[in-house]
Amino acid sequence: VMVRPSLVEIVAPGRAPEAHSRIDGTVRGIVYAGDSRKVIVETPSGVEIICREDAAHPTSVAVDQHVTLHWDPRSSIVTRLRTTPESAPVSAPASAPLTESIAS
Repeated sequence: VMVRPSLVEIVAPGRAPEAHSRIDGTVRGIVYAGDSRKVIVETPSGVEIICREDAAHPTSVAVDQHVTLHWDPRSSIVTRLRTTPESAPVSAPASAPLTESIAS
C-alpha cells in the first residue's frame, strides 16, 4: 500500500480515528526541509515510513517517541510486487500481471 507522505497524520498511540487506516511506530528522525519537514517512523517490523508535515503546523513529536500514523483509507494506493526475469523485485500497479507469487 502506498500513501502520499503529506496525507499521513501523526498522533499519540490509540488516538487515530476509528475509520482510518493506521500503524504504530517509533520516530527515528526529523528532517527540516524549508516549508515542510519529514518525520521518519520505524514500524515494529523495521519498515521506515516517511510523513511530510507543513513546517508552520508541525506535530509535537521527538525522536524515539512512540506514535500512531493514520490516513483516510481512500488515500491508499494498492500495489503488488512482481519479479523481473533477473529476480529483482519491482513495484507494479495492482492491475499488472504477476510473473511470480506476490511477496508479503
